Amino acid sequence: MLVAIAIGVRIYFDQGNDFDVVGEKTEEPGGIFGFLGFGDSPSDTGSSAQTDTPDENTQDRPVFIPTLRQVTDEPVAGATFIGTSTIRYVDRGTGHIYDVETDSHEFVKVSNTTIPKVYQAHWLSEGDFVVYQQLNDSGKIKTSLIGLIEKTGTTTDSLYDVSVAFLPDNISDVAALPTKEEFAYINTSDNSVTITNSSTPSTFFVSGSEWLLEWSENNVLSLTTKASARTPGYSYTSTRSGALSKVIGGINGLTTHKNDNWLLYSQSNGNTFETKSQNLTTGTTTPLTPATLPEKCAFLGTTDSHVLCGTPSEIPNIQYPDAWYQGLEIGRAHV
Repeated sequence: MLVAIAIGVRIYFDQGNDFDVVGEKTEEPGGIFGFLGFGDSPSDTGSSAQTDTPDENTQDRPVFIPTLRQVTDEPVAGATFIGTSTIRYVDRGTGHIYDVETDSHEFVKVSNTTIPKVYQAHWLSEGDFVVYQQLNDSGKIKTSLIGLIEKTGTTTDSLYDVSVAFLPDNISDVAALPTKEEFAYINTSDNSVTITNSSTPSTFFVSGSEWLLEWSENNVLSLTTKASARTPGYSYTSTRSGALSKVIGGINGLTTHKNDNWLLYSQSNGNTFETKSQNLTTGTTTPLTPATLPEKCAFLGTTDSHVLCGTPSEIPNIQYPDAWYQGLEIGRAHV
């Protein structure tokens, strides 16, 4: 497995407020997510938002766009690809949605509906729907399903209005299939896992509430215990009825990230940690250097063994991953 090093990304958290929506939205029932109170699914649109006109003296100048580059200076709650050359992302502070072209770096505002302090955004249905997660002042996790609805008027400030469907409180984690209209979530109120889609939603129950979800492209749902350097962790795959099969376990500080063929994981070793990859077909495990947390990595394909990772320039003598989750780790990242 080849590991490429990229710039590390720091994620900032602060206290959230009650769920507020400012801007244009609609709550008409119907469409593929009608069972959640949605409007009709948006269709493809050939319209474009208003953009700044370039200076005449700069129109013919060649623009150099590096292969690896920062898309935005603003904190991002979640992003996905639309086709092969467009990145769609959610601004964490405002909840506004933007498209940026990878070949020209041109930005288009997709939605200007303000939903402040979105900590996580999980994309599905090829960018037509997204799950927002927030914290209110009392510490409750607020989760909503946002649908993009094509505008019918002549306004050019954004391409879409939004539909909002509120999900239960205290959903601790969400996993979405990026290319399908389906997602799963864990509700800590009753330790249930719900798989939601337009036709056959299903729910099963798990022991305890400290689980993280991940859904690979081949429709395999994984459940991994939340990690601590002082506690053995386990990772399982699950059927839609809740039948679990262990993938790996008994490893302190276990954190994971997987695609269809490979499992990337880290394990605590005293006041440091190790990173390893496992071939899910052969079971072969390979140590990786430099060490990093799987949460800082992205596979370059659904079956590819290549990953792009952010790695710390140095590893302090503290317990991982606890220190990183608690925001105690302060350092720079390799490029």
